[in-house]
Amino acid sequence: MPLVSRPVKRLLATLFLFVAACESPTRPTVYVPESWKDYRQGVGHVAHLEADVACADCHPAEGSGFASPGALICDDCHETKLDRTHASDGAPKSACLECHAFETVTEVRPDGCLRCHDGAKAAAPKVHEKDCTACHQPHATKPRERCEKCHEEVQANLHVTIRDPIEKCAACHEPHGGARDCASCHEGKSAKGHDGCVSCHVPHEAPKTCATCHDKVSKIGHEACVTCHDPHAVERDPRETCASCHADVLVDHADKTACADCHGGHAKPTFACTKCHENAPSDRALHAGRTDCKSCHVPHQMVTAPTPDACSRCHAEVGARALAEHAECVTCHGAAHAPKRSVEACAKCHEVGGHDACNDCHEPHSGRAAKKACVTCHDTKPPHGTVEDCARCHDQHASASPPSCKSCHATLPALHGNSGHTNCIDCHKAHGPRPTSTRRTCGRCHEGLESHEPNAASCRGCHPFAAPNEIR
Repeated sequence: MPLVSRPVKRLLATLFLFVAACESPTRPTVYVPESWKDYRQGVGHVAHLEADVACADCHPAEGSGFASPGALICDDCHETKLDRTHASDGAPKSACLECHAFETVTEVRPDGCLRCHDGAKAAAPKVHEKDCTACHQPHATKPRERCEKCHEEVQANLHVTIRDPIEKCAACHEPHGGARDCASCHEGKSAKGHDGCVSCHVPHEAPKTCATCHDKVSKIGHEACVTCHDPHAVERDPRETCASCHADVLVDHADKTACADCHGGHAKPTFACTKCHENAPSDRALHAGRTDCKSCHVPHQMVTAPTPDACSRCHAEVGARALAEHAECVTCHGAAHAPKRSVEACAKCHEVGGHDACNDCHEPHSGRAAKKACVTCHDTKPPHGTVEDCARCHDQHASASPPSCKSCHATLPALHGNSGHTNCIDCHKAHGPRPTSTRRTCGRCHEGLESHEPNAASCRGCHPFAAPNEIR
């Protein structure tokens, strides 16, 4: 320890007394005890003598003689040291002699820390292979140096929440003992399934990722392993954790209620429906081979048969036109998994005759006549006199012949009432022009009248078929 020598004049004063004593034949009044030889070998005396400190600097020649001056005198030279305590703020200044002994007791010396710090802390030199003062400053309450001064190559990547460097190291390393067990702080954490904590949490390095060991495991769907796997309880079924993220998903899928029944985790995010529904070679093999199963079926709320609402997801325009009687798509289109491109015959529900192909006139979903009137197909047929509406004579939903002419023409004028003229179609064509009364026309029935009024061009001049006011 550093010592400060007294001025030279003190040394001269001591020599003067020594010379005076030699010259004087008188007996000295103060005797140096015989034990001074033993005390002189004490650690404290040796250090001071080697630093050329005079005896009188600590032991006054008069008064107490060579009795112990106590520790308070240390303040004369070691004032700065006394301002810094040892171990605690309450240590008295007189505590210097507890470590700096001036007796011959060899264990009381500045570097004899283990004299007081025994027990568990006594292992410190074995751990660090250095003296206590390598880390601890005797006159200070904190260790002298930071751990990184010696362990500068060590990166304290763990326990990042601890700011103080020494405390961060001490979280795992007992300064006066060995490394602490992780469980001493992380109680309840299990390393079951892994080779201990350090297999993942490498000391002084960043924690290993799961892929370090599980590099061949696919992570499709969940990129972070810990989303499903508890790293400290890997033996737990990861399917139990699905609800922690997907609590709002309510499953109603026949007997498949566990997420893993349809979701593969590491392999595929979602299994194909045909894994269980083997009636199709692929998920797009049904419904005309163009639609995925999930287009009609909601996976978590599965329905046994698609409803009209389900069909409307793709066929919204058609569904909006459909009559209430045509709302059930399967009635006309058959099973949803194999819908028919050509729909069921309307006669399955509508017992009508006449035109067999209802779709020729009716739009199937709305039931309305989608095409123009009959002339769309029968456009070569002239009208029936002044009647333009075909339905006046023809019932398009009936297969029977049109009604008789007398249903409209109840009374017939002039020669229409003749017994030979009762069959209207002998002279009239339903869609033909009006009949004429030329000799040729009438001669089809009235044969042998070639010489009858040979100059008359028309028979009706004498044989009227209309009322007088109708003859033109």
